[in-house]
Amino acid sequence: MNVALTINVLAILNLILIAFILYTRSEGSLSNRLLTLVLIVSAFYNLRHFAELVGFWHIVSLLLFPTQIAVIFFGPIIYAYVHIKLGDKHWRHPVLFLFSILLLVYLLFLGFQYTFFLSGSEKQEYVYQIHLGNSPDLYLIYEVISILLHLCYLTFSFIWVFGIVRNCKYATDSEKQKVRFVFHFIILNIILLFFLPLSYVYLNIHQIDTYSLPLTGISVYLFVFYKMFQYPLVFGFRSDRQFQAVSVNSDIKSALKGDNRSEVLKNGINTEVLDEIFSDLIRYMEAEKPYLDPNLSLKALSDHLSICTHKLSLVINEKSGENFFNYINSYRITEAKRLLGDTKTKSFNIEDIAFMSGFNSRASFYNAFKKHVNKTPTVYLSELKSNNYE
Repeated sequence: MNVALTINVLAILNLILIAFILYTRSEGSLSNRLLTLVLIVSAFYNLRHFAELVGFWHIVSLLLFPTQIAVIFFGPIIYAYVHIKLGDKHWRHPVLFLFSILLLVYLLFLGFQYTFFLSGSEKQEYVYQIHLGNSPDLYLIYEVISILLHLCYLTFSFIWVFGIVRNCKYATDSEKQKVRFVFHFIILNIILLFFLPLSYVYLNIHQIDTYSLPLTGISVYLFVFYKMFQYPLVFGFRSDRQFQAVSVNSDIKSALKGDNRSEVLKNGINTEVLDEIFSDLIRYMEAEKPYLDPNLSLKALSDHLSICTHKLSLVINEKSGENFFNYINSYRITEAKRLLGDTKTKSFNIEDIAFMSGFNSRASFYNAFKKHVNKTPTVYLSELKSNNYE
């Protein structure tokens, strides 16, 4: 019993400790705050099982549904963390988030019944039956759906990160560290999630509450703690000069490898590599004309070029002096000017030209044209006709 209590206490304290370190020592980025929240949710969940272990059933009855509500957000938080950490702003999965909301509503319904329709003794019996593995049918449905939903979040996260690992070129050491950490973090959570239902098959309830669940928490703690020292800049420990020096030197060595004359930008990208990426981009833009697609996004373009989205965005900004949308629109405006001056398309109206050039509306075409040419398409076309007439 003493060993069991020690393991549970260590799991809770370690998770809280690492969350505290991450919150106070790292940069205040949204991704770090989300990871801190993941650790706190894990500690909160282990707290309920600690109360079960010591027999504080009145506390367990109070914590049952609050802990489960927190667990519902575990999958969405990890999914958001992975995408935000790697620079993707589209961190909401519409279908999975909808299912999470529906599951939350279902759990609130169960919690309402539990809170207002059961007596104190019935509540303790309710949680004790769950502890014994005899969950009520409605609660069992929640448990199964919750595990499947978490698995979906982790699977989609794994697929997305694996695509980055496989396709991302020209990454600096610090960027590789960030991708490795996120990739390994997802794999760890998938392994732990698969281990949970298996533990219910091969272990009894006492062994699960005593060893399996707290050891899961300790595994997460050890992983994050180890990675903090292995990849300090992933967490933004910028106040530690030693960590900074090691990472910066590593990036510079990587950038200079094979060519000591190369210049290194403040972003850590070798200027020759930057030029190579931009040349690849220009060749692709001229050959494939992806800008004619009105739904072209930075992610779609980076996928075609097998380059990380944030790296491609940086290259466009550095080499063209424009952001992604203005850069793409410059190609569309060039195409529009060509079409406006082409005798084959003289019967087309300006709106047709806009759609043929890759714009999705007349208004966006007019705004972009005015910005790049300093005149409206109508004025440009009139001047073009006047010049041809002369």
